[in-house]
Amino acid sequence: MLKKILILLFPIVLCVVWGIFLIYGNTPFLRKSYAVEAWWAKENIHCHQDSRLLKNILENVIDQYGSLSNQIVYLKKNGKMNSCVSGYDVSEDTRFRYASLTKVVTAALFLENEKLGYLNRNDYLNHYIKLKNPVDTRMDKIRLFNLLTHTSGFDRTKSNDPIIEEGKSWCPNDLERLNLIRLDTDPNIKFNYDNRNYCILGAVLEKRRGQPFNIILNDYLAVHHFNHMKLVDGPFMQDEVNYDFRFEEYYFPSYTKKYDFYAMQSAAGLSGSAKDYARLIHYFIDQRKLPLTQTVLEISDTAETTHALSIGLQQIKTSKGEVISYHFGALPASRSMLIIRRNGDILVWTGSGVPENKNNTDSMLLKYIIDNF
Repeated sequence: MLKKILILLFPIVLCVVWGIFLIYGNTPFLRKSYAVEAWWAKENIHCHQDSRLLKNILENVIDQYGSLSNQIVYLKKNGKMNSCVSGYDVSEDTRFRYASLTKVVTAALFLENEKLGYLNRNDYLNHYIKLKNPVDTRMDKIRLFNLLTHTSGFDRTKSNDPIIEEGKSWCPNDLERLNLIRLDTDPNIKFNYDNRNYCILGAVLEKRRGQPFNIILNDYLAVHHFNHMKLVDGPFMQDEVNYDFRFEEYYFPSYTKKYDFYAMQSAAGLSGSAKDYARLIHYFIDQRKLPLTQTVLEISDTAETTHALSIGLQQIKTSKGEVISYHFGALPASRSMLIIRRNGDILVWTGSGVPENKNNTDSMLLKYIIDNF
């Protein structure tokens, strides 16, 4: 009898052990195998045209940033494009999550609506989202310009940024919460990057246009023929890259079931290919003449580091005196970067992993790229 019970239990126990291994135990093994996979990925970088610069960047990304599957695009101001991809079954049309590169698109939507007279960057926030005796009266001093430039007083290093936390976010679902929140700094005093700024901007656009943000964005993309770009609704799409979570400390693919992707729409919700994104930014600047790279402010953060800002972008001056506009994107097992050169050339990278060495920052990759232009 006992023997029969053991025979019956054995496959069940085996399945349980195998399931635990697949979820958790394979991570150390995959980490150790990364070097071999990285060699293969570097040997199989495919470029539209030969480009030592783009191949060097992807080789650096594969070696130092934990991303085997990548797209990189260099789009010149004259419209000529070169691109490279790496990774199994990755083409230039494979979908990646842009993460916070979405903010640049939201900033462009704002500029389009400002041109049409729907709103103005100097308007106060409470002109669109009515505040009722906020506990922090500084809320009344926030202008749309502050949201666009992350100078509103929100600081995610000091208070909770609900857009990047599990569960339902109060923004944009319950904007009356603004009446109960205390800002971390005075408005217009410090630069502190925070997702709440662009979530609230999306809500402002909704109220001014009388439509949900996803409708505003999707209509704009459709009218201007960028139909392949889509907002993420949580689950991975069929044409989406396979993300590599082996070097993530806290996240697994199940994160897609835990986050409020509706709340992320205007801050980190857009997806598509690097080619799609580069062409959209080129369209904003070259055809729509949106001043995305015009410097509007120089201001320090709480660490007293000075930042030059445009609408939706940060800026840095290279050792050669060239002003570079840029933005980073980050979601679990996903990284992206936009660089716009002073001459109008655009570089976009989308990746599918994170660095094993957490000291390998986005800023280091940015420096590597601009040092090799």
